[in-house]
Amino acid sequence: MYIKGMIKIIPFFIFMTLNAFAENCLEISESQLNNWLGLRPKAPALAELIKAKKLVDAEKDFALTLGSDKTAHCYLGCRISHAISFEAARYSAWQKEHIDATDCNFQTYFDLADYDATMVGANIQNDSCVMTCQKVLP
Repeated sequence: MYIKGMIKIIPFFIFMTLNAFAENCLEISESQLNNWLGLRPKAPALAELIKAKKLVDAEKDFALTLGSDKTAHCYLGCRISHAISFEAARYSAWQKEHIDATDCNFQTYFDLADYDATMVGANIQNDSCVMTCQKVLP
């Protein structure tokens, strides 16, 4: 009887411990996180998100050679938008910053300017992601 009762309680304690840990490593305030969550765009199809992840993995190193971190964000936003969809680029930009704010990794950080740079790229209408991003976000 005692063991059955403990089996029911253990998952609760694990959940509470993990939840407390997660709240302690937020890189932004709870208020900022709630505001960010309120801006969450509608997620595109899972297949689009998988393609976006593969594209970022394949082109991230190249993007980082283009100049600043913001230029890299712009370039990747442009590439995702052109190769997959604007919605995939917007969601990827939002999700990247959400992860940075909640991942307990202080080598990454939430930066609204990164989101904005990615959205600049996602809105580029011509096919020259590199030149346009370098011109707009040196």
